[in-house]
Amino acid sequence: MNLKQLFRNAALLALLTPIVAVATTIDPAKYGQLKQSDIVNCPNEACGPAAAVNSFVFLQNMYPSVYGAKLVGLDPSNPPLHWQTLAGDILAMDPYMGTCCNAGTSIEKFILGKQKYIEDAAAGSTIYMAQMDRDWDLTKSGGAAKPGYVEDNTVPSVAWLQREIDDGEDVELLITYTDGRVGSHWVTLNEFTSSEMTLNFIDPLTGMPLKEGAVYDLISQGFRKYIHISYFDPLNPNNQVDAVITGAVSESPVPEPGTAALFLLAIPVLYWMRTSRSGKTLSLKEADRTHPDS
Repeated sequence: MNLKQLFRNAALLALLTPIVAVATTIDPAKYGQLKQSDIVNCPNEACGPAAAVNSFVFLQNMYPSVYGAKLVGLDPSNPPLHWQTLAGDILAMDPYMGTCCNAGTSIEKFILGKQKYIEDAAAGSTIYMAQMDRDWDLTKSGGAAKPGYVEDNTVPSVAWLQREIDDGEDVELLITYTDGRVGSHWVTLNEFTSSEMTLNFIDPLTGMPLKEGAVYDLISQGFRKYIHISYFDPLNPNNQVDAVITGAVSESPVPEPGTAALFLLAIPVLYWMRTSRSGKTLSLKEADRTHPDS
């Protein structure tokens, strides 16, 4: 096998073989540290806006050329928490998540409110994805139709979460308590390890990741499998909390980080395809002269 054939086969293999990762941890310092209690108008219900703001800080830190300080201010005349609190107060109101008027944040209002906030600040810069375990509810969305990117009646899966965080995307989870607490809660995912069945997140109760992380397994409800998580309550370490993941939302800049990586892998294949059509081996300079439109 000559060098060109070896190069061609390696490039094709890189393009066609899925990139499988089973463990990703993102430095918690890249996220905000906003607590829901910092949002004074509805501190008991403001986990949704707080989780979103903590993810905005992540997007700005990871992709400064896209978001800069558009989502959360960075003016040094005030500390970072000042700007995070301001963004959280805005998100908690109509016409965004409406958390304070609705005594909580439904997944419909979270999706719509976060998208509106990002588009108002940095229009056309973001790709959105979401999964939710029930049908989209127009009574909870204020009559707004389901965005096309939302997969409703779809339980968030291990593969989906692993892929999103592996690709460097911002991911928020809606967890529904089954023991130790009641109701539902929004958190910002920063670690997912499917090989060890562990995860961690920035919890708006403290503005910090869980000290000991969480473990998960899969439980069946009818024909569906939910990710069931267990961890120690950050406000009461003697209390074990159990919950299932009922919703997941992700955002990333255009193009998605994973898509950009795939494009880079495709470049050698595209080069080989163009040069092989001529029936001869060309150097890069010769290929440029042969194809002046490239």
